[in-house]
Amino acid sequence: MNTDARYRIRADDGRYAGYGLGPLSVSLAGEDTAYVFAQRVDADEAASKFSAELGEAVSVVEYPAVDGEVRVGDVVRFAAPVTTDEEGERFEVLEHRGDRALVRLVESGMRIEPTFVCPLNELVNG
Repeated sequence: MNTDARYRIRADDGRYAGYGLGPLSVSLAGEDTAYVFAQRVDADEAASKFSAELGEAVSVVEYPAVDGEVRVGDVVRFAAPVTTDEEGERFEVLEHRGDRALVRLVESGMRIEPTFVCPLNELVNG
């Protein structure tokens, strides 16, 4: 189980701050669209900005780990690698997009790190 704390931003009515009309906007909606922060300081800064942008009070809440769940900030691998290259690849989860995740190849050695979207059910922690 990954026990590192993550954080989300929630309004008093239970809605979470997440993507609005685009990546540079924010709205309040369900848990599945919530922004997730790996660092408390980043979540606090975002909560301040989001509160002003939304015109509504929001607060930072911890996003607890759940056994087997892939969270933003986790290092993951393919659950069923197809090639030997895939067996050794590790990715950092940058954000959730419904049933998919935006991931970045870790320690690729490339000047521009490969980033792509992958189905969550193809990833496991590790």
